[in-house]
Amino acid sequence: MKEETKKKAMVLFIVGSLFLSSIAFFVIGFATSSAPPEIEPLTSFVLEKELSRESESFYISNGFTVLKLFHHNSSLDEFANGLPDSMTTVGGQRQLIVEKIPANQTYVTIESLNGKQVVNNPDEEKITAVLCEGLMLKPSVCLFGNLSAS
Repeated sequence: MKEETKKKAMVLFIVGSLFLSSIAFFVIGFATSSAPPEIEPLTSFVLEKELSRESESFYISNGFTVLKLFHHNSSLDEFANGLPDSMTTVGGQRQLIVEKIPANQTYVTIESLNGKQVVNNPDEEKITAVLCEGLMLKPSVCLFGNLSAS
């Protein structure tokens, strides 16, 4: 084979490989992509149901804290209803989503970017203390509580 023919064959091979790899990348990208999970919009910061795991993960990754109150005729119902408003940031932004879920026993889970905690035999004081530790931005309730404790 002539030297010039070899060079042309190599160039065609390289260009063909690049072209075919580009097509393969495009096809594989569409074949493996899936629709993003649907995020449930919040109708309220106090919900009478549990959000989907995808929605919870979305809200937690955006700085919210999710408090799940598992209860059976709980006396904490009214307290839980007021938590999103009482735990606002100093600037007045809500950062807490409360999910009230019927269960056989009463306990609370609190999950944020700071981790997940479980509160067994919850009362208002225990829940407030764990929220003050777990919230991303400390609400004035926690800041003033720390000042009075000193």
